[in-house]
Amino acid sequence: MMKADITWTRKQLLLAYDHEIGEKLAALRNGQKKSQDLIGSALGLSQSDISKIEHGQRSVKAAELIMLAEALDLAPIDLFAIILSALEQEDAHPSQDLHPSED
Repeated sequence: MMKADITWTRKQLLLAYDHEIGEKLAALRNGQKKSQDLIGSALGLSQSDISKIEHGQRSVKAAELIMLAEALDLAPIDLFAIILSALEQEDAHPSQDLHPSED
């Protein structure tokens, strides 16, 4: 039996990245015992927007990442490093929740 070639579409890859970034941001926030309301207030976003980011349902903008770093008491470069590390792990082990296209 021939194994199917599995490729990720650009949209699937971006969704996977949004999901991983959101999970990492939620873990950092929860680790500091900060509420979504508190983080949202620091960014000028609603609690609902923070929830959507953390669940990969909304992309986070670069400027928001900088403000998120400050709200999480991190230097922006440190937050970027944490996120890049998570994304590199995702590249090595793609999420089982997403289904790449099969050619």
